[in-house]
Amino acid sequence: MEDVTRKRIMRQLEALPDAQLYQVMDYIEFVMAKYAAAASHQPDAFQRFAERVEDQMRVRSLAPKAMKGTMKIMSTAGKVLDGVRDLGRDLATSPPARGASTEGPAGGELVPDAEAAPPPRAMPAPPAPNGGSAAAGDGAERTDEDRA
Repeated sequence: MEDVTRKRIMRQLEALPDAQLYQVMDYIEFVMAKYAAAASHQPDAFQRFAERVEDQMRVRSLAPKAMKGTMKIMSTAGKVLDGVRDLGRDLATSPPARGASTEGPAGGELVPDAEAAPPPRAMPAPPAPNGGSAAAGDGAERTDEDRA
């Protein structure tokens, strides 16, 4: 559909009250069932759920204002789910970050990246309980006289 026609339809739909919008939707579904040569693209699972909720509200003759509020909430939830899905897709297809481990050439073993940070240094040994050095046999034990 060209943009001029799309904008014209949207402008006319926005001018209608909510109750008549559902009549327009019913007519569109009727025309599609009768004349559509190709099937339209299938909605995702959440969109199908939202459409079923809307249809059930119409069957129960809920007020258009109540339906509009509910569908606005459903639309917001759908946008959030779309954002999460897109984020997951981006994370799944993005290249690994610098410094991350990569698979090795054989065996699927993880090999650290050459530019990765060096491993942490070992911590020094804690002081001995008597105040001397923790290293055994280094001859560095001090007495109270040496400390004074």
